Amino acid sequence: MEQVSLKWLEKVLKTRALGNTDNNIINDISTDTRTIKKGNLFIALKGENFNGNDFISEALKKGAIGAVIQKDERIKNKKFNDFFLLETEDTLSALHKIAKAYRREHALTMVNITGSNGKTTTKEMTYSVLSTAFKTYKTNANFNNEIGVPKAVLSLDNTFDAAVLELGMTHKGDIHKLIKITSPRIRILTNIGPAHLKNFSSLVDIARAKAEIFDCYKQKDIAVFNIDDSLVKKMSSGFPGEKITFGLCPEAIIRAQEIENNGFTLVI
Repeated sequence: MEQVSLKWLEKVLKTRALGNTDNNIINDISTDTRTIKKGNLFIALKGENFNGNDFISEALKKGAIGAVIQKDERIKNKKFNDFFLLETEDTLSALHKIAKAYRREHALTMVNITGSNGKTTTKEMTYSVLSTAFKTYKTNANFNNEIGVPKAVLSLDNTFDAAVLELGMTHKGDIHKLIKITSPRIRILTNIGPAHLKNFSSLVDIARAKAEIFDCYKQKDIAVFNIDDSLVKKMSSGFPGEKITFGLCPEAIIRAQEIENNGFTLVI
C-alpha cells in the first residue's frame, strides 16, 4: 500500500479524528493485530463472535498510530495522547469506503473472477498470462470475501499494471458490494453450480447472485464467460460491453478441441 494522509482518510470517511493527530501519515491499513507494524492504521472490525475494539491496546503497542472504531464503542481507560481515533457507523463499511477510494486513484487493469467452481484455477491461469507482459498482482486464495477483497485492493500500488482478484460470495448482494469497490475492466464468470444452495433456493438464484459481477459496468468493460453453461449464458445476455465466450460448443469465441488426458488444443 502507498502512504495516505489522515486528511485524506477523514475526507473519505466524512469524519474528524479525535486525539493526537501529529502522526498523520499512514503507511498501511490492517484489520489484524498480528500484521500490525509501526505507522499502520488499525480498523477494528466487529462481528458476531469478535470485536476488534478489544485489540486496540495490542495494536497501539505494536506501533499503530490510530484506529477506526464504531461510534457505539469506547476505549476504556485510554487517553488519546499517542494516537487518534476515527469513529464511524460501521467499521466494515469504512474499510469498503477506504478501499473504493484508494482503488479509484490507481488506474490499473482490474480483472475479477467468480463462479461456483474454477475461480482459483482461472485466477492462476490469468495471472500467469498477464505477468508475462505486465507487473501483475493476484489475490491469495482466502482473500475473496467482504474483508479479503478490500484488503487486496489496499495491497496495490502504482508499480502494478494489472490485478487479478477472485470474488467469492455467501449471500445475494455480496459480489455487488465487491464490484463497487474493485471497478473491474474485465469480468470473468466460470460456471454455476450447487455450491451455495444452503443459502439459496435454486440454481437460478445462485446464477443471479453470481451475475452481479456484471453490475456497475462501463461501456468499455469486457465480460468473459462460459457459454456452455446455460445459466451463465442467460445471465450474461444483458451485459452491454464486449463479450468474449469460451467453451466447447462451436459458437464459443475461444474453444477447446482435441481434448485428451494430457491436454487440449485451444482454438480462437
